[in-house]
Amino acid sequence: MPTEAGSIVLAAIALFAAVGIVVSIRKKSAGGTVFCGLIGGVVFLVCISLGSEGKARLSRDAKKRETRERLLAEYPLVTLEGRLPSRVGSPTEVVFLSSESKANLDLAEKATDWRARQRQDLLKGLHDGTVEVFSEEIGQGYARMPYVTKKILGELARKDENPHQAEIVGSPDAPQPPAPEGTIEASLKSVHRLGVEEFANAQDFGFVTADGRQAAGFVPHRFTKPVKLDPRRRLKRFDLVGLVIHPEPVVYVSDKLPRMDELKTVPKRPLDGFEDAAVEALREGQAVVIRDDHAGTRMVGAIRAAKQCLTCHEAKRGELLGAFTYRFERL
Repeated sequence: MPTEAGSIVLAAIALFAAVGIVVSIRKKSAGGTVFCGLIGGVVFLVCISLGSEGKARLSRDAKKRETRERLLAEYPLVTLEGRLPSRVGSPTEVVFLSSESKANLDLAEKATDWRARQRQDLLKGLHDGTVEVFSEEIGQGYARMPYVTKKILGELARKDENPHQAEIVGSPDAPQPPAPEGTIEASLKSVHRLGVEEFANAQDFGFVTADGRQAAGFVPHRFTKPVKLDPRRRLKRFDLVGLVIHPEPVVYVSDKLPRMDELKTVPKRPLDGFEDAAVEALREGQAVVIRDDHAGTRMVGAIRAAKQCLTCHEAKRGELLGAFTYRFERL
């Protein structure tokens, strides 16, 4: 029963009990006086209980408001302007994709939808005043507001191991898992596809406004842990290939696995012959280019604009935004 309606009912009962006591006294009815007195006493005790509950509710509501204000200060809406430097040239007019590239893009979008939802919805609710969530919650009044805590948001955030290149930290001495079924080519392509999903992980997106100009809780694309590899090849290093903000493609050379927040400070180098030819193949729609010879294995794989990228990136779905270039050793 809503608090206001309950108060009205209790007031009516108390008034009835008081009138009953007065009438009983005038009629010298001891039983009626006792009965009405008991009703009045019960109402009095209920009122005390409701008063205590009301104070406790006010205290809980105050804590929730305090938590919300603190989280709004910790996860403010900040502008995305300047995070994405102006691209050189116009977006691709027509995007050509191979069947493999289309399949990879579909898988990436499904993974992004699955990963983004919970943390994104919490931050969206925090900044929208949780109106939509409020209307769907079971309960009454302010108690229906979801209690978004720092602990929940912290648990949903990725734990950053700040991983380094394999050629710097060395290969682990622990026994390697058995080789997966299928060809080495299929396995390496899977390494790349899962790596792109890890790099542009939707758990880092946070809440981005519909116009793509502001975000709360957004973390630049990065690797937070080493990539899982095929035991038939030892990864020496892999780097990010930049394709849209420089006049010519460049490779960002870092001691760490690729991280967007450090690109302004790391050295850059031009593409070598294999990488240059591979990027042209990616522009024509291929997903991955692999060259395997006596010296080892080279691979360049596409990073394409999924539908979730279009809010912030000036691109078309499937457009080539970058690539990863890999160097493997034979074991």
